Amino acid sequence: AAGNECRDARFSSPASLALVFTDNVLVVAAIDESSGLAAYSDFGDIVSVAAPGSDILSTMPGNEYGIRSGTSMATPHVSGLAALVKGRHPSFSASQVKQCIVDSASQRVSSHRFKVVDAFQAVMCQ
Repeated sequence: AAGNECRDARFSSPASLALVFTDNVLVVAAIDESSGLAAYSDFGDIVSVAAPGSDILSTMPGNEYGIRSGTSMATPHVSGLAALVKGRHPSFSASQVKQCIVDSASQRVSSHRFKVVDAFQAVMCQ
């Protein structure tokens, strides 16, 4: 998760781990319902991709459901996608899975260099 302080993700944890583990860590920003960078989402050069993170239905304590927003809501979309890519390509290393996800991302988020994940294209990568 990139972080929710609307700042450069290099200064957020756990996103800053991408500065050390560059081959295997995906840093995920959140987009809103109009596919723009969510107002709260961290951003910057270490962000790998973006995924929906605003107004996500989530499980809550007490056997309840609720609507939540944040990069921690966007990250499970990408974690699930990584599992799908690995399932289709069992011989891929973690860095190859990451590369499929990053390379197949489609729509650029505003003026940022990162793009929104594209599950179909990621799973179909070679």
